[in-house]
Amino acid sequence: NKSERTAQAVKVTWVGAAVNVALSGVKIAAGVIANSTAMIADGAHSISDLATDAAVLLGFRYVKKPSDEGHNYGHGKFETAAGFFVGLSLVFVAVGVAAQSGWQLYRKFFFSEALDVPGGLALAAALVSIAVKEAIYRYQIVVGERHKSDAIVANAWHHRSDALSSIAAAVGVGGAMLFGEEWAILDPVSALFVAGLVGQTAYRILRRNTDELLEASLGKEAKRDIERIVSDVDGADRPHKIRTRKIGGYAAIEMHVEVDGAQSVEAAHEIVKDLERRLEKRFGADAIVTVHIDPR
Repeated sequence: NKSERTAQAVKVTWVGAAVNVALSGVKIAAGVIANSTAMIADGAHSISDLATDAAVLLGFRYVKKPSDEGHNYGHGKFETAAGFFVGLSLVFVAVGVAAQSGWQLYRKFFFSEALDVPGGLALAAALVSIAVKEAIYRYQIVVGERHKSDAIVANAWHHRSDALSSIAAAVGVGGAMLFGEEWAILDPVSALFVAGLVGQTAYRILRRNTDELLEASLGKEAKRDIERIVSDVDGADRPHKIRTRKIGGYAAIEMHVEVDGAQSVEAAHEIVKDLERRLEKRFGADAIVTVHIDPR
C-alpha cells in the first residue's frame, strides 16, 4: 500500500544518505593525503549523492499526502520530479568529472606537466567505496523495483555510478602505483571513462522521468492488456478512447466501453465495477480507473 511504499522509500534513502556522508569524507581525505585527483572527484560524486537523497526524501514527503482540491490525482508527480532531479544531478556529475580529468590530460599532453602518483590510501578508499556502494545499490534497486518507484531506482543507479567511479579510480590509482609516474595518466583517463558511464545512466533516468512529466502513455503493452481485460468482462465491449499515464508510483486509466443500452443502470454499474477491479488487479490497487459507458 501507499504508506508502506513511502516508509520503505524513506528508509532506504536515509540509509544511503548516511553512507554518503561517511564515504564522501573518507574519499576526499584519502584523495588529498594520497595525491589522487580521481579519488577527490569520487568523493565529490558522493557529496552530490546527498543532494539527490534530499530530493527523494522531499519528494516522498509529499507523495504520501492524500488527494486534495489542488491535486485531484494525488501528489505522485513529486516522486517523478525527484527522479528527474536525480538524473539532472548525474549530468552535472558526469560533466564535472569529465572536465576535471580532461583538464589534467590537457596539461599532461600540451605542457608535459608531470602527474602525481597516488598513494596506497587512495586505493584502499576506492576498494571500500566499491564494496559499500554496490551493496547500497543492490539494496535500493530491489526496494525500488518491488514498489515500482522510479525515484528509488534512479537513486539506486546514482549509487551504482558512484561504485563505477570508484572502480575507475581504483584502476587508475592501482595502475599508477604499479607502473610509476609514466602511468599516472591512468588516474584521469579512468575518471573520464566513468564520466561517460554516468552520463549514459543520466540519459536513461531523465528520459523516463521526462516522459512521465510530459504525460506519456503507459505504452502499447499496457493498452493491449487493457483491451484483453475488457474482452474478459461479460457485458463490456469495444474499448475506445483509451488514455493512460503514470503518476508517480501508480497508473491512471481513462476509457470508454460499450454496454447493452437496454439493461438497467444498476446492471451497467456492476459491469463497470467488475472491469475496474480487474484493471486494479493488473495495474495496482492505487490505480486511478475511470470508465465511461456508451450504450450499444
